[in-house]
Amino acid sequence: GGVLRDAGDSLDARLERLGPVSDPERLTSGARRGWHPEVSPDGRSLLYVRSDGRSDLQLFMANPDGTAGRTLTRTNGLAAFDWTPDGRVVFAQLEFSDRYRAYSDLYVSTREGAVHRVTRGARLSDPSSGPDGAWAVAIDGGGGTTGLVRVDLDSGDLTTLVASEPDVQWAFPSVSPDGRWIAYVSDEEGEGNQVYLRSSVGDPLFGLAERVSPIGGTEPVWSKDGAHLFFRRGREFYETTITGNTPNIGQPVHLFDGVYVNDVLD
Repeated sequence: GGVLRDAGDSLDARLERLGPVSDPERLTSGARRGWHPEVSPDGRSLLYVRSDGRSDLQLFMANPDGTAGRTLTRTNGLAAFDWTPDGRVVFAQLEFSDRYRAYSDLYVSTREGAVHRVTRGARLSDPSSGPDGAWAVAIDGGGGTTGLVRVDLDSGDLTTLVASEPDVQWAFPSVSPDGRWIAYVSDEEGEGNQVYLRSSVGDPLFGLAERVSPIGGTEPVWSKDGAHLFFRRGREFYETTITGNTPNIGQPVHLFDGVYVNDVLD
């Protein structure tokens, strides 16, 4: 009780200092659907997946207020993407090798829409860029289940971080701004989808996994300074602090409720 009370008091103090959570404001129009909005590291651009009902799905770039929109590149299916620190975009999309086989490879696009294919014949999804833009972490869907891999964005070489296991699923990896930690979603403890924290490759604590969400969570996102991790549980949005080298994970604090595209208890 005391821990939760202290966390709530700390959050109240921060909100009073920063101002209240704003009301939602519509940024885009003219499309059937818009998914996965993400602002560029320099704050100049808003990127999201757009469906207009008339053509292929697109990675669509606009100003942060939604104006001056343009297609960055078309995609095969609902592409998952992430900004690299230098302003490129790494994304995953399906590619059919024949009428019976489809693969999901990684691609990198510049702001101008020049696309470079990184992998071939892989089954990768949900890329999250490292802090130098030279690598990304992604979900490897080969072998009938999922695992966690590191992808060299120049050569396309894969390094297994967590091997796939039967009956264990992984999703939504998110690399911390300093590259030290990988937040992700997994059902590895058999208690439904939970948010975990794992040290990245090359770190002395590699292999260490710490649970972040007490009773379920999905879609973890880091704050810009890497000191806070946000995640969703159904319609509830939470924040927790990440400090130290162990790491020290704070008690999650409920920030607000909202209606999301996927708002069931994932």
